[in-house]
Amino acid sequence: MLGNFHPSHIEEKIYNLMEDYEIGIDIYDFSLTEKLVDWFTNLHIEFQLCCSEWPDGEGGVCSVAFVEEGFPHLIVFDYYKG
Repeated sequence: MLGNFHPSHIEEKIYNLMEDYEIGIDIYDFSLTEKLVDWFTNLHIEFQLCCSEWPDGEGGVCSVAFVEEGFPHLIVFDYYKG
């Protein structure tokens, strides 16, 4: 591992949530983004969700960033609009 690593309980829960939206190997349905917004809103913590569309418009990549116990965390995933 590079740098300082701090385990995240929130990150673990996000990865568990992502399993319900997986449609391929490491690619997720776009509706996952709405679920993440709802989920973080209910936690009442600040987060940033950024998405960028692929040139073909069929999918893209998203990242969600948050701070837990003073440590920054980032999760990046590909999505498909199928």
